[in-house]
Amino acid sequence: MASLHQIGERNISDESKVSQFRRTASTKSVRLNRYREVPKRGTGLVVRFNFILSAAIGFVTALMLTTCASPSRVVWEYYDQCARENPSFLAMAECGKQKRLAECVPNNACSPEGNMFMQYVDTLIISVKKKELTEAEAMRRYTEYKNGGTPSRP
Repeated sequence: MASLHQIGERNISDESKVSQFRRTASTKSVRLNRYREVPKRGTGLVVRFNFILSAAIGFVTALMLTTCASPSRVVWEYYDQCARENPSFLAMAECGKQKRLAECVPNNACSPEGNMFMQYVDTLIISVKKKELTEAEAMRRYTEYKNGGTPSRP
């Protein structure tokens, strides 16, 4: 009668294919099973394709969500565009206000933050017209407010 060790080496059973390591009966030591099951061809490509497809769908979804959630223009972009065209603070402020209102009023899309910014610029305009501020000082305060600083009282 053949020993369990000899049977295991001659006739590879389904049990030895599943496990990479097997225990021999006589020595109770663990030996590497060289006859383990090899995955079918092409399964790695399917897994890789599914991963790439999932990543692409996630990226497109995130891109769509951020595009829809963010406003088209920040309020001071109107004023900055006018500042490139007009060196005067008063001309820049009037131009920026007109451009912003021309875009947001017809669509009823004027944001509360934009309205507050516009009111601040209007107070600077009034201070310049009353000669309480120079145009240079008004431009400095406008830039400070736009960049997140605390507005100085005009």
